[in-house]
Order: sequence, then structure tokens, then C-alpha cells
Amino acid sequence: MTRLISLFRRLWSGNAASSAPRKWNVDYSNTPWFDRPDALDQLERKKTSGSVDDAEYERLSHWCEKGYFTFPALIDSERIDMLLADLDNIWTTDVAIPGLAISGAKVSPDDPQEVPHRRIVDLAQEDRFKLRDSARWRVHSFFHHSPATRAIFDDAGMKRMAAKLLGAPAVNSGSINFMYGSQQALHQDMMVFAVVPINYLIGVWISCEDVDRSSGPLVFFSGSHKEPIFKPFAENYPQTMLKTCSQETSKAYRQHLHEVAAKYKRVEYLPKKGEVLFWHGMLIHGGSEVTDSTRTRKSFVFHYVGEGMDQMTKVKGPFNW
Repeated sequence: MTRLISLFRRLWSGNAASSAPRKWNVDYSNTPWFDRPDALDQLERKKTSGSVDDAEYERLSHWCEKGYFTFPALIDSERIDMLLADLDNIWTTDVAIPGLAISGAKVSPDDPQEVPHRRIVDLAQEDRFKLRDSARWRVHSFFHHSPATRAIFDDAGMKRMAAKLLGAPAVNSGSINFMYGSQQALHQDMMVFAVVPINYLIGVWISCEDVDRSSGPLVFFSGSHKEPIFKPFAENYPQTMLKTCSQETSKAYRQHLHEVAAKYKRVEYLPKKGEVLFWHGMLIHGGSEVTDSTRTRKSFVFHYVGEGMDQMTKVKGPFNW
């Protein structure tokens, strides 16, 4: 019996150790080239060697200093219209799309945040359209269900630019198709992703229509990407981050961002249809207030991560995001 008890204790101790969160000890000096003190000197050498052209040089310089750059009219209207037609099909088709869920379109109060498409299809068409036009809905990972969305998600030109920017092969990660302004609180994407080494993360925001100020446009704070990681997160990032932290830490982080953002220029992003925004993973951004609930803010958002640098599967839950 004593041997059995001893064996049980060893097994329990081993299981407890294996489930404990990992201590990461991230090297915060190991950053992409654009975050290093000699970034602009490196960029000058890239231009001299011909590895970047004049237009790329201007965009990359802006990225180093401001934390973002834009491509006007990069995605043509025809491609965007095909994507929007696939989104509209969610509400008009009578055939449920397997695996598809719509976030924020609850048919009844008891529904989860993500509603299976079957729930939408089971509604009378009139009720579907009422829900479509009243709910603040969005769709995650729609590229799995829409060839037009997949084509933009996998755009070779954007991926080449991302790889040139990161200095490493770029892997596209996740996506959200928004129909309305998100009104999302200020945040930094690095605190939602688990990327090691740090800052090998690029946000991509594609405008699917001309954005009006009343629709709750994206806002960001130019140059805020240069700020260090919030100290309570830095102590064991990525295990400790916005997805895993306590409510108290999350509240302190929100307050911290508002104090930091006040030091930087607030940019209200009002792009034309087809314009693409690339932004740094540490750039503070969010969704501004929607002042006209009838106005849409159609957009397609996803991210690029350096190949092999997404560590989310190694982060322990529970998750609160």
C-alpha cells in the first residue's frame, strides 16, 4: 500500500508539473530589424543595394517612424464585390454552410456569441434580413467558405510585402470580415497574439467600401508602437497577456493604454474602397464611436506572423478573450 501511495504521489506531481504554465523568459532585445536603433540605417543600405525600391523605401521609413503604412487602391473593386457577394449569400441562401458561424447575430437571447449558420437559414427570409440589418455582426475565418475571400487572404503581392517587412517568411493568420464599426476598446495586437520573438506581427486592414466618419472608423495612435510592453505582461509574455490575464490586470492595461495614447497623434482612418493598411503589432488602435447606426463599415482584417513564431498553442488557458 505504501508503494502504491508513493507511486500515485509521483504521478500526480508529474501531471501537475506538466500542466503548469511555462516560464518564457523572452529576450526583448531580439526584435525585427525595424524596431532596432539602426533601423533607418539598415533601410538606407537596403535601398542602396536595390533590395527595396523607392516606393518601398518610403513605406518602410513611415513604418519605422509611425508604425503603419497604406496602399491606396491595392485591391480592385471587382475582387471586393465578389467577397461582399459571398457575405450577402449568408443571408439569402436556403442551404446551411457547414462549419460557418456568424458572430453577434443572435436569433434568440440564449444563443452563443457565434451562431451556427443553420440558425440563420431556419429563419423566414424577412426575419433573416431584419437580423442582418440590425445586428452588429461579423464573420471569423470566412476564407474557409468564400473563394473570393480566400483569394484576397492569400494575395501574393501582400504576402511578399509582409515578408520583406518582417525579414522572414510571412504566414497569414486568422481573419474577420466586419460589416459595421467594431467600437473596440484600445488595444495592441501583440497582447492578443502569442508571437516569439516579439513584434514579428503585422495587422492588415482592407477597406471594402469608402469609410464615413459616422460609421465608427478605425483609430490608431501614430508612433505608439515604440512603447515597451505593459510591465505585468512583459514579466511572462506570452503566457501572461490580454487573453489570459485577470480582470484587474486587464483594467489596468486599458488605463495604461489611454495614458500612453495621449502622448501620440490620434489618426482617424477614412480610407477609400480597396485601400490596405499595414500596422505594427504594438500600434495602439481601436474602433471609434458609431454615430449613425445605419452606416456600415465593411472591412476585411487579418494578420501576418513570422513563420514558426506563432506560439499560441503553447499558452495555457483559461482564456477570457
